[in-house]
Amino acid sequence: MSYYSYYICKKVDNKYIEKIEEITNKKIIHTIEDSRVLPKKINSDLMIIAPTTGNTIAKIANSISDTPITIAVKSHIKNKKPLVLFIYASDGLSSNACNIGTLLNRKHIFFVPFRQENPITKPYSLSSDPEYIIETIKYALNGEQIEPLIL
Repeated sequence: MSYYSYYICKKVDNKYIEKIEEITNKKIIHTIEDSRVLPKKINSDLMIIAPTTGNTIAKIANSISDTPITIAVKSHIKNKKPLVLFIYASDGLSSNACNIGTLLNRKHIFFVPFRQENPITKPYSLSSDPEYIIETIKYALNGEQIEPLIL
């Protein structure tokens, strides 16, 4: 979990953190230090980032590792395991379009199908459809991108 998300959950209501840790039976990793040792601790088959913001998309596309999430992604990709991205980006069809294009060409990175959030009031905003998460994961585990990608 990003440190910002963790901080907000703790500030608003600690029950969110407790519930996530109860469901996963794991302590949430939310610091850079803890995320660096993640590959040694966990042998995961797949990683999903939901939601994946424009900022995170840009960092992954440009190999910037300065948050717990991006450090975990870098380690995960190094192990040639699938990474699934659930886009939620207000700039997906503007400044981040090139980063999405870059990631579409990378091995082991897969996207949950997405669409314009609202073409009239938010013409550049992209959002993945939660209905496709499970199916996308199944495809990604077989090394394939679910299609259609753009809904």
